[in-house]
Amino acid sequence: MAATFDRVFLWGRPFWEYLQMFNLSKEDLEKRILDCAGGPASFNDDLSRLGGKVVSIDPAYRMPPDEIKTHINIAHEVVRRLLIEKREFYSMDFYGNSVDEYCQVHLASMDDFLSDFPVGKSEGRYMEGALPELPFKDKEFDLAICGNLLFLYRDVLSIEFHIQAIEELCRVSKEVRIFPLTKPAVCETDDLETVMKELNNRGYCTERVGIAYEFRKYSKEMLRVTEVPATPHIS
Repeated sequence: MAATFDRVFLWGRPFWEYLQMFNLSKEDLEKRILDCAGGPASFNDDLSRLGGKVVSIDPAYRMPPDEIKTHINIAHEVVRRLLIEKREFYSMDFYGNSVDEYCQVHLASMDDFLSDFPVGKSEGRYMEGALPELPFKDKEFDLAICGNLLFLYRDVLSIEFHIQAIEELCRVSKEVRIFPLTKPAVCETDDLETVMKELNNRGYCTERVGIAYEFRKYSKEMLRVTEVPATPHIS
């Protein structure tokens, strides 16, 4: 099943938000990391500067920087309007409870991405591609992170797509972490439990992990998925 991403906004996050969204430790940052649906985030740029090993993949990376910038500007208008109109659903303590401050911080991080993108793409750190089929070998990465796509765009992406996408992430990585787990302004749905149950049936271990980070209210968990180790055969 192919996904349609024309309704997915291009909006990136700064490095420190990644650390909190995915509960990334110093040890995690030393692993081979795949940032799937990385978009215009500065995570790849910042981690690479620190000596980390990271590859970001996104269908948007087929576009040149100026076209990505146009999509960022469109997303900026939508995000700003949403934060103003739905203010009660967001916690912006990190930004002095200011929509302007939030937008400025994120636009600055996306400018860092745009500056790094041409060099990073030539180095193979940014690759064009999309779930549910990724151009990587089995277990090529130690950790795959997927932010602000699965569960967030549940109106666009089906339950079956979610399952196929997570299985593919588990194929290419030893561990998968996903955030957020609900749509905007939604406390809880049956989607997450449905996906987790099916993954468990297919031999995966799923775990809801609490995190300290909170931007969207009702969203202080990430999903951790790994393959269940095979039971040794005793003759």
